[in-house]
Amino acid sequence: MIRAILTTTMYFIVLGLSLSNASGAENLSPVALRCEYLVNPEGIDVLSPRLSWELCGKSEGGNLKAERGVRQVAYRVLVASSRELLNKNQGDLWDTGKVTSDQSNQLAYAGKPLRSRIQCFWKVMVWPVLSGVEGAAAGTPSAWSTPAHWSMGLLDAVDPSSPEGFAATSWQAEWIGLDKAPENKPKHGAVMEEVNRHSKGDLWRAA
Repeated sequence: MIRAILTTTMYFIVLGLSLSNASGAENLSPVALRCEYLVNPEGIDVLSPRLSWELCGKSEGGNLKAERGVRQVAYRVLVASSRELLNKNQGDLWDTGKVTSDQSNQLAYAGKPLRSRIQCFWKVMVWPVLSGVEGAAAGTPSAWSTPAHWSMGLLDAVDPSSPEGFAATSWQAEWIGLDKAPENKPKHGAVMEEVNRHSKGDLWRAA
């Protein structure tokens, strides 16, 4: 009798943990997406930008709150060259697939090489489980995060993405300075000599 009661109790405990885990997965969402510590930065000059996010749950009112007892055990990151592709869940620049890892900070981009001035749109989903559950496996994934983006700056002196090809330079600027001495000497020296000459004459007459 006692064994049956203990068995039933353990069953309901495990069932409760499973339901809590499923509920946490449904409500959990990656938020605060950052690239190189910044939110939607422009002009990044790092070839492998580092991506970060945080985990947060949603209360019944839809407000974000910390989700206690839930941790990330896997993630998937998508990076696309357009918002339209990202909305279709197509990461033409990078699709990590499901990666078993609790990393959510400073994940280095490892997709296709990024060129100057390209726009990158990205989002992430995670697989959460209850903390403290030994041997827990990733089950139901979270919803996709709200999309974020970053843009690349001018990376090289020669920009292969230019319509003119490799001969066209990304940097378009000219030095500002004096290339050669002026042909005519400035007139301020002659003016000062004339002022000094008249001043001496006035002083002589006054004496």
